[in-house]
Amino acid sequence: MKNIRNVKRYAQVLYSTAKEMNQTQELGGRLDAIQSIIKHAPEFRLLLLTKRVSEADKLSIINTVLASVTTEFEREFLAILIENGDVTSFEDIVKRFHFVCDSESDKVKVSVTTATAISADDLNSISEQIGSKLNKDIETEIVVDSTILGGAKFRIGNTIVDGSVSTKLEKLRSSLTRT
Repeated sequence: MKNIRNVKRYAQVLYSTAKEMNQTQELGGRLDAIQSIIKHAPEFRLLLLTKRVSEADKLSIINTVLASVTTEFEREFLAILIENGDVTSFEDIVKRFHFVCDSESDKVKVSVTTATAISADDLNSISEQIGSKLNKDIETEIVVDSTILGGAKFRIGNTIVDGSVSTKLEKLRSSLTRT
């Protein structure tokens, strides 16, 4: 990240504005759409980064190209980034915006990875225990990965708790080969 302080400020302003308009999810979706265009259209990315095209021409092209995908708010946000020379931080700002949205939400996403499918009762029990610890509603995703051999891995937001057999065996192997 170029300037983490600016990234955090931009993301916080985006979140505050979206929350006031009651459109955090919608704004997140539109920002993701812009990010996808930047990622998959090298010409558009080059347009944003080049200094050979004037800001006025860039803004005119952005307004034309993104009119059907975004609102005026997102286009003005891109204009501010271009004007301040911070357009290279767009991806980091979007990531941080989603992080702020997730941390401010009453819901938390939990990904449970197991070697075999688990029952609905077990999943409900796990969700209730995690939910009571975090005081949040839990949105659970189940992933079956036979390579972990047994146990489970949990991804709660940005935190990973790895209780898989494969990881324990790897740690054991590593400690035995060090001595």
